[in-house]
Amino acid sequence: MPYDARDTDDDPTTNNGQGSCLPKLPFFKGEDGENVVIWLYKLEMNFDIYGVKATQKVTVATNHMSGEVDTFFYYLLMKNNGTSPSWSEFKRLSLWQSLEKQK
Repeated sequence: MPYDARDTDDDPTTNNGQGSCLPKLPFFKGEDGENVVIWLYKLEMNFDIYGVKATQKVTVATNHMSGEVDTFFYYLLMKNNGTSPSWSEFKRLSLWQSLEKQK
């Protein structure tokens, strides 16, 4: 049987290689009226239910961002020499950025 990259434990769209895909997750754009706390909570719920590894959470979350917050994440990558923040750091910075925008 040929190798299929989708069969690995590193695929963030599956349940650690078990084949159970994540449901459609909400996008976050950082627009007025959006709530980053609720967005992060919904992601966390799905991550827990579908067994997303801690090392995959930032990747999955950033694939569900667009607009201003996508630009903010790119800034974080450049600031850290291309290294993604940890999930805890990502959540903290996302909350901080959202609060700064409201000022």
